[in-house]
Amino acid sequence: MILGAGKTGSRSGQAAATLDGLLRRAAASRPDAPALADAANRQALIGGAPRQLSWSGLDSLVDRLAAQLRELGLQPDAVVATQFPLSSEAVVALLAIARAGLIAAPLPLGWGRREAVAHLKTVGARAILTCGRAGPVECADIMRFAAAEVFSIRHVLSLGEPPLDGVVSLDTVFTDAGPVDPGETARSGEPAHHVLLVTADADATGHLAVARSHAELAAGGLAAFMTLVPDEASVIAATLAPDSFAGIALQVVPWLMSGGRLILHPPFAPRIFAGRLAVDGVTHAVLPAAFGACLAGADA
Repeated sequence: MILGAGKTGSRSGQAAATLDGLLRRAAASRPDAPALADAANRQALIGGAPRQLSWSGLDSLVDRLAAQLRELGLQPDAVVATQFPLSSEAVVALLAIARAGLIAAPLPLGWGRREAVAHLKTVGARAILTCGRAGPVECADIMRFAAAEVFSIRHVLSLGEPPLDGVVSLDTVFTDAGPVDPGETARSGEPAHHVLLVTADADATGHLAVARSHAELAAGGLAAFMTLVPDEASVIAATLAPDSFAGIALQVVPWLMSGGRLILHPPFAPRIFAGRLAVDGVTHAVLPAAFGACLAGADA
């Protein structure tokens, strides 16, 4: 699915960036450098041990998950709904969906079955990829019942325990170490003009689905990149939920552009977050505006 009919490439003659292109570039140039990490308090907030991934490790993990999605028979531009807290699984899922030539449709964690069903029908989702739980929210359990009400859904997939009837676990992508054919998804026209993301935005009438191309996401991220000016030595602490354009454009895109390190802090322990800034060598922090006052008042 292509948005817009702009000319191929930029004024300089270079093709516009895709998320997968940025990942491949960073993995090729800095394979052993630290790339992605969960916050130290992940276990207490959302469960599961914190992950630490290098750029090559992240690239291989994305390859394996993208291959799993292809093997399910999902065709290019099929919509895959996702629901994750801010975690390594959320980032890996987004990058794997991009690599497989699919479209991600992130659902807010606060949504219950009714909201999810309405949005899944709107975007015509073919699959759901979610986690076992996020704090007290049993994501996979909610999503499997939502899927039963949406005719277009063919697969409910999860990363993270526990296994549930009707939900296919893809956790083997974290343990398998064999080579995977990275594959290439054939794209017509300029790859960056294809839709990558469908976000659930809101207006006075309720929620609506807004399609975003790779180029639009890169443009949003470029504004943040030019403000933050991160480089390969940068450590970015991310706190925004991964279910919005802002959460991805302000955190994931600048990190991929810089080739630095991204640390993911799920909701939200202000004192612990403040105490980790120096320990983790954080150079940039992306925060909700309302959290600035909390952080200023926390004992660091």
